[in-house]
Amino acid sequence: MMSAMVMLGSSPAYAAQDTVNVSVSDDANNELPHTGRIGQRVVENRISADDIDSVSATDYKYKEFYDWGKCASWYYYNKLPKKLQSVWNDMYELCNYYLNTKKNYKTMNVDGIKYGYLGKLNVSDYNITSSQVADLVTLFVISNPQFYFIEDMYYYDTYYGSDVVNIYVLGYSKFRKGSTRYKKAKKIAKIVKNWTDAAKKKGGKLEQELFLHDKLCDRTTYDYNVEYFSGGYLFEYEQEAFTQSAYSALIKGSSVCSGYSMAYEMLLNACGIDAVQIVNTEHAWNRVRIDGYWYNVDTTWDDSEDYGSYLYFNRSSKMIAGSIDQNGYHKQNGVCKKYMKPSTCTKDSGADEYYYGTIASSKGTAEVKDAKFKIKKSGDKKYLVATSKKSGTTYYYAIGHKASVNKSRSRIYKKKVELPDKGSYVSVIAVRKGYKDSEQIKLKK
Repeated sequence: MMSAMVMLGSSPAYAAQDTVNVSVSDDANNELPHTGRIGQRVVENRISADDIDSVSATDYKYKEFYDWGKCASWYYYNKLPKKLQSVWNDMYELCNYYLNTKKNYKTMNVDGIKYGYLGKLNVSDYNITSSQVADLVTLFVISNPQFYFIEDMYYYDTYYGSDVVNIYVLGYSKFRKGSTRYKKAKKIAKIVKNWTDAAKKKGGKLEQELFLHDKLCDRTTYDYNVEYFSGGYLFEYEQEAFTQSAYSALIKGSSVCSGYSMAYEMLLNACGIDAVQIVNTEHAWNRVRIDGYWYNVDTTWDDSEDYGSYLYFNRSSKMIAGSIDQNGYHKQNGVCKKYMKPSTCTKDSGADEYYYGTIASSKGTAEVKDAKFKIKKSGDKKYLVATSKKSGTTYYYAIGHKASVNKSRSRIYKKKVELPDKGSYVSVIAVRKGYKDSEQIKLKK
């Protein structure tokens, strides 16, 4: 199947100018207290057959000055179908290009507000619906906090109500100048490195998690302005405040739930601790995985103007979405619930305002060798095959690098898999709730 193709900073086919003016209806819920998540904004454009152009793939030429991939979460990616993974891969390359270079991107006007316009993905070969694109963009944004200059907003083309033809990736206009964006990225990388290096000296994973929790809360104050603005005023303010980005928490020191959770996800993953972001229509927080168990953590609600709290540190879904939050701000809905159900978090730390509590001990280590993975040949094709999978265990595999639940691009093994020609080996791990991940097994192709 053809990969999604990208044109950097290209203007939409129907517009000759660099800045495009469009209108969009706004349904973001922004008046709920102490949440601050701004809803996804979407612009649909219906095009004629003459406007379905073939966009040439760009030869990306850049060198990473920091290992940004370790800051990302690959949890949601690893659960997506292959066609959406392919689009994700090209979105990643597009954003990573702008993260590591001084290339300027263009702008697009939406309701009179100027947004950054990074480029266009041609996805016409994938038969992707608008709802799939909506889910994909949200998951991509909340999984890649290192791309601090993009927003949970996109513009897309359809051909008279058919599947999506093109996706336009949008971001903050203030970071369109490459030299400015590059300088800010360097500052973020320095903070992440310094904080995670310090965290790793604190002991085990729990102590590292706690250190980064406290460090972030000490660094950041809550931006109450988001609660007072609404509609266009809110989106205009966001172009200056960046509250939906890790930048607001790590650099400006003022943010809301989205910025807190973006920054915490970034720090934990860079430290080697699995972390994802959970969002609903009103709020954002994190889930953290230690010794085979996932926990809910809300640094926003733990951060107080007067004193720090641990009430929302390593909590079960039952506690955080019920006993200690009876207003429903931590109820899961939408796209995150499709891929990570509340039942994922059953263990609870027992934390309170003054004590961070404890975490469950692992039951042992998951076993991958029991599945008896092999590479079998059939003619000129090769297949990954497991002859004896164990109930309750999930197996992740990757081509040419280590497999992981969250730390790398991997896939869940369900049945015999035809292997591509690329890559000299296949790695496999076993993952089981309450157990530490198994060792990696490497199978030569």
